[in-house]
Amino acid sequence: MSISFLILFIVTLPMFFLACWSDLRHMTIPNRVNAALFIVFVVLGIFMFPLPEYGIRLAQAVAMLAIGIFLTTAGLMGGGDSKLLAAGAPLVSLTHVTEFFFALAFMSLAAVATHRILGKIPAFKTLVGDWKSWNVKGNFPFGVPIATTFSLYLLLMVRFS
Repeated sequence: MSISFLILFIVTLPMFFLACWSDLRHMTIPNRVNAALFIVFVVLGIFMFPLPEYGIRLAQAVAMLAIGIFLTTAGLMGGGDSKLLAAGAPLVSLTHVTEFFFALAFMSLAAVATHRILGKIPAFKTLVGDWKSWNVKGNFPFGVPIATTFSLYLLLMVRFS
């Protein structure tokens, strides 16, 4: 068990939860959540990783932000989602990027299906009927699968690293 990844998991889990909740409820992810995630990595990562790997992980954040800006500008992804991917990018090892994006694709399908199914259940929709995500056509709160995938990745790293 990796204590370093356990600490990252515990510290980031509330931030990822807030990103999910806010995206479902308001269809936005607060900038303060993304900034806090990145700051957590900057502060803790310097103690967790050798300097070259730390630098690579920071570069991943910059690269993901550039890709995210392009996707947002092209209208393919929301700005909060792009920033969440960039803020979380340093948490994922470069050697695990393929697996991460495969997991993100699976989580995206699962999140869309779950959101649509729960939206058809009157009791559930009454409970959280104020969520903006129920009423926005053509958009989906992509922060949910992004945050879930990052949290799952960190949890797996606790167990297997």
